[in-house]
Amino acid sequence: MPKNVNHNIKILSIGGRGVNILERLSAFDKMGIDRIAIGVNKKSFLSIRVKNKIELPAEKDTYEGNDIQSIAENVINEKRAEIEECLKGADTLFIIGNLANDISCYQIAQVAKIAKENDILTFFVGNTPFPFEGKSKIDLANKNKLFLEDRVDALLALESEKIMAEKIKAKEALTRVEKVLGEIITAIIDLIVKFGVINVDFADLKSTLQNSGEIFFNSVEGTKNDITTLIHDLFNKHDLVNKQKAFKKILYVIYAERGLLMDEVSFIGDKLQENFDKQARIIFGVVHEEKMKNKLKIVLLGV
Repeated sequence: MPKNVNHNIKILSIGGRGVNILERLSAFDKMGIDRIAIGVNKKSFLSIRVKNKIELPAEKDTYEGNDIQSIAENVINEKRAEIEECLKGADTLFIIGNLANDISCYQIAQVAKIAKENDILTFFVGNTPFPFEGKSKIDLANKNKLFLEDRVDALLALESEKIMAEKIKAKEALTRVEKVLGEIITAIIDLIVKFGVINVDFADLKSTLQNSGEIFFNSVEGTKNDITTLIHDLFNKHDLVNKQKAFKKILYVIYAERGLLMDEVSFIGDKLQENFDKQARIIFGVVHEEKMKNKLKIVLLGV
C-alpha cells in the first residue's frame, strides 16, 4: 500500500476493547497514519505500543452512582485540547470501541462530535456481543448502535454470531473478530490512498458517507470467469449486522490487472445495479494491480 501524502487518516480507540484491535494496526505507523488510544490507567492501556495516549480518570471513581452520559461527556470535554491536538490535520478518523459499554459509547459520541466540528469524516467500527454473553448485553449493544448512528458519519458493526457459525474455537473466534475489524479499516483506508484509472477521490467518499449512519461494506476476490458468483457473494457473504437493502448511494472500486476490458467493467456494473435503488447515486473506480492477473477484487460501500 503506498504512503499517502495527500490525505491525513487517524485511528483512535476508546476503552479496553479497542486496544487489541489498535495494537494489530501497527503497520499503519509506517504510512504516517497516527494511532491514538484513549482509556483509563489500566495494565492493558499502559502496555499498548501507541505513541499517542490520552488518560482518563478511573471509571469506578468517576461514574458510579452518577448520570454516566453527562459525566462521560464532561470527562472527554476536559481532555478536548489534548484530543484536538491529536486530531490536528486529520481528514478521516476511525474510532474503535465496545458497543456493549455505555460509558465507552458516550465517550465515543463526544469524540465524534469534536471530530465532526473539525470537519473530519468520522467512522465507528465495532462488533456485537456473542450470543453466549447474554440477551441484556446484546440489547445494550443494539441500543448503543442506534445511539452512535446519529453521532458518527458512518457506522460498521461486525455481527460476532457469524464468526461463531464457522465452528472455530472460542479463543480463535475472539481473535477473528479483532482481525476482521482490522481488515475492514484497512480496506477502507486502501480506498482512500490508492488512486485508480477511473479515480475515486476523497470528496467522492465523503459525499457518499457523510451523516449516513449504518453502512454496508464488503470486499470479494475471485477469477474473472465467474463474476456473477462474485457479485452474489459480495451481497450475501459478509460479517456485518447490516441487512440487505436497495442502496441509494454507492461507491465501488474494481481492482484488476491492466488487461481488464471495458466490457467486463460494464458487466460488473450492470450486475451490481440489480441490488441498487433505480435512482441510486453511483460512484465507481478502477485500480490497476498487476498481481491480480486473471483475478479481480470488488470493494463496495453502500448507504
